[in-house]
Amino acid sequence: MRLAQKMALCGLGLFIMAAVFGPLIAHDSPFSIDGERLMAPSASHWLGTNTIGQDLFTQFVYGARTTLLIGAMVTLISTFLSTSLGLIAGYSSRMDTVLNAAANMLMVLPSLLLILIVASFTGGGTWQLILTLGLLTWPGYMKLIRASVLSLKEREFVKAAQLYQGGSLYIIRKHLLPFIWPLIRTKFIVSFKTAVAMEASLSFLGIGNPNVPSWGKMLQHAFSQGETFMTASWQWTVLPPALAILVVTIALALLGESG
Repeated sequence: MRLAQKMALCGLGLFIMAAVFGPLIAHDSPFSIDGERLMAPSASHWLGTNTIGQDLFTQFVYGARTTLLIGAMVTLISTFLSTSLGLIAGYSSRMDTVLNAAANMLMVLPSLLLILIVASFTGGGTWQLILTLGLLTWPGYMKLIRASVLSLKEREFVKAAQLYQGGSLYIIRKHLLPFIWPLIRTKFIVSFKTAVAMEASLSFLGIGNPNVPSWGKMLQHAFSQGETFMTASWQWTVLPPALAILVVTIALALLGESG
């Protein structure tokens, strides 16, 4: 692992620790009014307060928990679907036509429009957002895994395993899965980076549960106030969540590099 990747892993680890342990030292509620409006960072308010007096450090650590949780859950769902459906489509010619057609259909559908439609009918809850993003982001890598399996199953060692009556699950687990593991790893990291950026973007646009704090909602609130950039308050209302999103996405991009 190169130095840049080690630094990226440390940076990502710090935000994960903030998400897990930050609420233990933060204020009781991210929405409680704990001070005067637009207070600068101090010993009592580490990241200052916003325009209604809410503690921004509390919102930051609870927002880290929301953003990273959504990113992780979307990634797990998307990676599982890409891997399992890619293996099935590549190994089973009977299922290949159906799964490949479903993947092609999802890839041409406008994802943002579907997310807006789902949010309008479901109220934009956290789990609805997770499921929507997870179900919309699997086709690309599924087709890559399918192509790899189509090539691998023609190799001699797979043919030999089939000749000796090796079961499909055994062949997939022992002979195919180890060869596509680099693709799965890359898919996981790329999906995590994309999910974090998408969650922040959708929250900034007002999509999602308004009662759940996130970095995107912190930015939405800051940018919706006209005085944010007319005073020095942008330094503690905009910079912390914006830099956090930037650092997490760059760290994940570095971790996704091979070598």
